[in-house]
Parts: sequence; C-alpha cells; structure tokens
Amino acid sequence: MNWLVFLWQQPKEKHRIKRRILLCSGEDNISVGVTEKVSEWFGSPGRKSFEAAATELLRICSTPNWWAQPDGREYIYNWRIAELSSPDFRGITLNALFQIMGSAIENRDLVRGLAAFNAAYERQDFRSQLLAEHLLSWAGESGNQQARRLAQVFYRHASTLWLDSNISGQAYYSLVHGAFGEQHVPEISVEAVSRSIQNSIERLQTPIETPSFARDGIHTRCGRDSRFAGVVRHMSAACRAYEHFGRLEPGDQWLPEFYDPPVIGIPGERQTAPNR
Repeated sequence: MNWLVFLWQQPKEKHRIKRRILLCSGEDNISVGVTEKVSEWFGSPGRKSFEAAATELLRICSTPNWWAQPDGREYIYNWRIAELSSPDFRGITLNALFQIMGSAIENRDLVRGLAAFNAAYERQDFRSQLLAEHLLSWAGESGNQQARRLAQVFYRHASTLWLDSNISGQAYYSLVHGAFGEQHVPEISVEAVSRSIQNSIERLQTPIETPSFARDGIHTRCGRDSRFAGVVRHMSAACRAYEHFGRLEPGDQWLPEFYDPPVIGIPGERQTAPNR
C-alpha cells in the first residue's frame, strides 16, 4: 500500500500502477474470483478512484499467494518442466503452435502444450487478441468453466495485458490440466481500506528505501537479486524454498538444490545465478 500511495501522487505513473494491479491479480495468486473482481474494476469508471484501486490491491494481498498453495506450486513446477523439456519449435508458425496447443488439450499432453504456449509468446508475430480468441473457443468446446472465466478476462483486456502471460497461462493450464486453485473472494471493508491508506500516509512521512529483493536488475536498472522477478526458474526455486523453510522470506539463504538443475552460487544482492 505504501507504494500505491506514493505512485498515485505521480501523474505519469497512474496508468502504469493501474495496469500493474490488473497484472498482479493473475501473477500474485491463483484465485479466479479475485482476477474477475480486479478485471471489473479495471474496466469501470471506478478505476479513476484511488480508494477503489486500494480496495483491489488489498483484495489481492488478502488472497494466499501461489507459492503457499499446493496447486500453485504444482502449477509452477509444471511450467518449469515444460521449459526444461521443450521440444524444438523453431520455424513453427504461430498458427501451427496454436494447433499443437489445441491437440495438447485433447491429449492432456501438459508439457508439450505449455512448451507450445511459451513458443507462441516468443514469436514476433504473436497477437494477444488471437490467443484470447483461441482460449475462448477451446474453453467453450471443453466446458471448462474456470478456463472460460479466465479466458474472458484475458479477452477483455488482451491489448492491455499484451505480452503478460499470467492470466492467459492460467487459462491454458486449466484447459490441459483441469481446474485448480479455486478460492473464495475476500471482502474488503471501507474501514480496512481507510486504515491501510492512513497508515501508508503516515509511513511516507519518512523516506522509503527500496528493498534489495525488489531491485532485480530486470524490472529495475539496479540490483542483482532476481529471485522475485517472475522468472519461472526462480519461481520454481521459490516454491522449494517455501517447502523447505515453511515461508518465503528474502533474507533466507536459498540452497543450490532449490534450482532444477542446481546452480552454483545462490542469487542475492552480491551474487546471481547463471543464465539458463
């Protein structure tokens, strides 16, 4: 909330922070209901309201993260397996990749389907709107309601989400794997929003230093702790760190075996893991 209060005061940052909240609804948890709630806010006049933005941020933060749920960890592990076992899709057209993805749904070929999904996003001619149309079609044919709901959100905001693959990835994963991670939608009271905003305003009376784990060198120009930058290799390691420590804290020293394959040197402020 501190950063929302700070960035909302910067006129040039308002659109980016609103988009970031929409993205967070798909990348910080696996609750379809929360994603739908945030989607409704983003597509409404309420998007102009700071209090409404704060409400959706608190809703996201009140939902268990993917790494704290068995379904969420399995979700990430499968994406990592797809990365490590990817077939050679070089030279395959976008339409052919979509055909492979459709066939993978029919055959429950999770690894091949996820690999084709990744390859589609890497193509220069990738179009989010086209993928959204395919997801809606596949969801309709399969009768998978979770996939349909996620595909509808992605379709509604395809141009805004563009190359962000969190919501579309959940929709496709649900199509191949089956429903996962369904959760209740937290109700956020007006009092809770007001209290959180006031606490942040008071906190901002003194300068806030960006924590080292947020300076990943990918989304920021400084720092080298890329563990929390959203790279699947690190996300898989984060799941193992959670299983090992029973929590996910930036200060915990990650072990080489958290990585698959293991790395020499654990990423952090002074050292980074080699590129895969």
